[in-house]
Parts: sequence; structure tokens; C-alpha cells
Amino acid sequence: MSELNEVQMNRLIHTKALFERALRISREAHPFDADSLLLFHDSVENLLHQAIGFLGVELQKSSTFESYWKATQDQKNIVIPGRGPMKRMNDARVGFKHHGLIPSSSTIEQVRADVQTFFTDTVPMVFNVDFEKISMELLIEDTNARDLISEADMLAALGTPNSIAVAMLYLHDAFQMLFNPFIKPELHRADFPALRRASRGTDWEHLLSIVETDISVQQYYWPVFLLGLEYTEYSKFVNLVPRHHGGPHWPGSRTEPGTELWFEPKFMTLENFEFSRAFLVRAAIRAKQLYTPPQPIVYSGETVHATLKELLRPKKRGSRSQR
Repeated sequence: MSELNEVQMNRLIHTKALFERALRISREAHPFDADSLLLFHDSVENLLHQAIGFLGVELQKSSTFESYWKATQDQKNIVIPGRGPMKRMNDARVGFKHHGLIPSSSTIEQVRADVQTFFTDTVPMVFNVDFEKISMELLIEDTNARDLISEADMLAALGTPNSIAVAMLYLHDAFQMLFNPFIKPELHRADFPALRRASRGTDWEHLLSIVETDISVQQYYWPVFLLGLEYTEYSKFVNLVPRHHGGPHWPGSRTEPGTELWFEPKFMTLENFEFSRAFLVRAAIRAKQLYTPPQPIVYSGETVHATLKELLRPKKRGSRSQR
């Protein structure tokens, strides 16, 4: 079996990201969880399309959803798992999308479990890759941030509140490392301690406190606007990660071992770690887009120089337009 190249791996990463987005939506309140059915189906179809391309299977243009399984078995004698459960999912999706039949929460739960099993069984069988090892973090270019995420994974695997707390702190440090280059300099250059001392008892003490609060709010919420993040996810992330003092000045070294941590042990769970990790990876990929250099502007050689007055001047009757 051939090895995956970079393009094929990136496609698998995107497919898993689509599946994980469906997972998040499937846990929303009913009936909003029904939208996950469409994404579950898209992620499965994406994987099937990649599988037949990777295996060299050809489909007819008029093929149906089940044709992926039939063609693969007929042409390559390979049985892709999950044909029955995926047919049930497709039937539910057709009823929802084309007939307005909203699936029940129990149907969504069953689809979620079936699709999870389908990916877990199919990816290693076809691509010789462990599905759990396919991660969006592979798209993060910053090696320091990737190292922090890897160390966080090892700590979280220990499963204790203390180890998860440190793991969550490493996720926070990675987030700051990736985001710090985009902080607006004007938001943190003011020497507020000195200004507060100077303003005591003056008429502008109250005004300074308002300005300081506004700047703090801008610093806190700036990533939401800059990276196009979901506010609820960002808010959950910053509230879950431990508060700490004496950390690094980003970009720089990791948090010092003597750093003082403030955290709530009951929130230091593997579930919250997985949420925070997934949020960080999505934010990192969006931050990467901001590094993309702009395309150079190429002039045609027919640059027009005109004043606004000339552009708005009424055209004389009978005059020919300039070419």
C-alpha cells in the first residue's frame, strides 16, 4: 500500500476537523443538534471519496452513496466497514434535508457513535494511519507551540487534577505565544500604575479608571475579533485555564517551575482539556492565516491619474470616452 503524501494527509486532517465540528454541534440542545447530521454525512463522504482515490477505485458519474462500498469491493476486493450504519445515517440525512424530518436526539446519538466507529475502523484499514493520531496541530508551523501541546498531552494523560492543571497552563502559554505578535502595541504601553498614582484626588481620576477598564476589555476580547473566534468558546477557554503569575514574556521560554497557579480542581478534567486543546489548535490555524504575506500589486502600465473633481465632472455631449 502506498504512503500518504502531504496533500493527502492535509485532506485527512480537514476531514477529521469536519467530523469534530459535527461532534460539537451534536451535543447542542435539541433541535439544534440536528444540524450535525449534515456535517457527519459530509465528513463520511469526504473520507469515502479520499479512500477510493487512494485505492484507485473508479465510480460512475451516476453513483449513489452506497456505490463507494460496492465499487471498492468489486474492483479491489476490499470491504470498507460501516456500510449498514452509514446507510441509516444517509437515510436520516435525506429525511432531514429533503423532507424536513427533524431527527430525534437519540438518532443523533446513534449517528455520532456510528460515525466515530466508522472513522476509527476505516482510516487505519485504508490509509494505514491511526485515526486518533490525525491532528490539526500538524498544521501549526510554530514548533515551540507544537512542543507545548505535545507536553500538555503527556501531562493530561496522567489523569490527575494537578497534571491536567499544568497541561492546561501549557495550552494557555501556547495560545499567548501564538497570539502575542498580534497584540496592538497601543493597548499595553501605558504606565497605568504611575498614572493612577498621579491621578489620585484629581478631577481625571475617574476618567482614567474608565479608560483603563476599556483598554483591559479590548486586550481581553481582541483575539475574538482578530481571529474570528467563537466568543462562547474563547470565554470558556480563558475561564478554564489556570491563572498564573511569573510566567514567560512571550515569545519566550515556557512557564517557570516556580510559577504560582490558581485553579479549581473540579474543572481540571480530561474533557475540559480536550475542549481547550481543540480550541487552541483552531485558533492557531487562524493565526497562521494572518502571517500570510500579501500578494504584490502589479500595475497594468495604464495607471490613471485624476482628481476627484475631474472624475465627477459631467461628461460633455458628443464627447467620446477615452480608452
